[in-house]
Amino acid sequence: MAKRWVCYLAALLGCLAFFAAYQGWLAWVILQAVLWLPGLSLLVSLPAMLSCRFGSNCGRILSQGEQWQIEITSKSWWPLPPCKFTLEAEKVLTGEAWQLSPGDRFPTDHAGYYLCRFHKCRVYDYLGFFGIRCIRGEQTGVLVRPAPVPMEISRSLQNRVSCAWRPKPGGGFGENHELRLYRPGDGMNQVHWKLTAKVGKLMVRQSMEPAMGETVLSLDVTGDDTQLDRKFGRLLFLGQYLLHREIAFSIHALTGEGVFTAQVFDQDSLLQQIDKLLAMPAAREGSLADKDFGRGWRCHIGGEPDEA
Repeated sequence: MAKRWVCYLAALLGCLAFFAAYQGWLAWVILQAVLWLPGLSLLVSLPAMLSCRFGSNCGRILSQGEQWQIEITSKSWWPLPPCKFTLEAEKVLTGEAWQLSPGDRFPTDHAGYYLCRFHKCRVYDYLGFFGIRCIRGEQTGVLVRPAPVPMEISRSLQNRVSCAWRPKPGGGFGENHELRLYRPGDGMNQVHWKLTAKVGKLMVRQSMEPAMGETVLSLDVTGDDTQLDRKFGRLLFLGQYLLHREIAFSIHALTGEGVFTAQVFDQDSLLQQIDKLLAMPAAREGSLADKDFGRGWRCHIGGEPDEA
C-alpha cells in the first residue's frame, strides 16, 4: 500500500507542475481527477470491503496420511476487492502452529485435531489506497484420525475373550444375548417369538453379563507426535478387537484437562471418544500407569515402539 501512495503522490506532483505551467482547463480537470481519485476509490469500494468474508474447505475428517490440499475462498456482495490474510493451523494436542497457503498439502502425517483460523485479514479498496481489518474469517477444524497400530494380544486378554460372557442370573436387561431352547422356569417375556415360529420350537433370548470385572483401556496423552500416534493407534486397534468380540470397555485417559473417562459399546462410540481425546491438550505431567481401577482386566497403552 505504501508503494501505491508514493506513486500517487508522484502523479499528483506531476499534475500540479502541469497545472502551474499550462494554466488551462484541461490541466485543472486532470488535477481535480487525480486529487479526488483516492476518495472516489474508497467510496466505490466500501460496500465490497464491508461485506468481504474469508472461508476455507476445512471442517473435514481425514485419515492419517491422506492427501488433501487447502483451498481458501473470499466472498463479497460486490466485485471482490484486493485482500490479504494468513491461515494458521494449530494442533490442539501439542499447541504447535504453522501458516498455510492456498494449495498447500495439509499435514496429515500425525493424528490430531487441527484448529484453522484466519489472522491479519485486511481488505483494500480497488486501487489499494486504504485498508480495513476484516474479522469475518471463519474458524473451522480438521480432524485427522489415527491409523490402527497392531500390537500383540496378551494371553490374559485371550483368556478373557474366551470366557467374557456368562448367563445373567434372573435374566432381565443385558447388553448381550444368547439364543437357546426354552427351559422350565423361563419367563414368557424371554421367548423369541419370531425365531420360535421359524424353527418350530420355543426359543429364549438369554441375557448375558460379563464374566469378569470391568475392562479398562488407559493411556497418558503425553509424548511427541510419534508416540501419540502409537498410543491412539493402539487404542483404536485394541478397542476394535474387544468390540469385535462383543466386549464393552471403558477408556481412562490423562489429558491436559484432567482424567477423561468414557464407556464404549460399539464402533461409533469408540471413534467418537477418540475424536474427543484428539481435541484435548496433552497432559504435562502425571500418569495413570499405577492407578488402581479395581477388579477386572486393564491394559495401559504406552507409546514405545517395542511395547507389547
